[in-house]
Amino acid sequence: MKTGDCVEGRTGGAVGADRVRKWLDGAAAPDFSALLHLIRAYGADFLVFVIGGDAPESLLEAAIAERRARYLESVRKLEEDFESLSSR
Repeated sequence: MKTGDCVEGRTGGAVGADRVRKWLDGAAAPDFSALLHLIRAYGADFLVFVIGGDAPESLLEAAIAERRARYLESVRKLEEDFESLSSR
């Protein structure tokens, strides 16, 4: 799947794939509305990326906590899959 399509899916269609392609090509930049949708979709990690090295410590901690929660959810799903295979 291409970046624009992924962003469109992750934002529930609020940010279209064509729009993302224009950003990536340098033909346009995200407006405020698009940034809000991206923040909602990608959370603190996105903000840390946008802000860069000057991101406040609290935001860095939030990004780490979000990342940890995603990893734990992935582990939980893998364990469920493993259990379903083991019960066969």
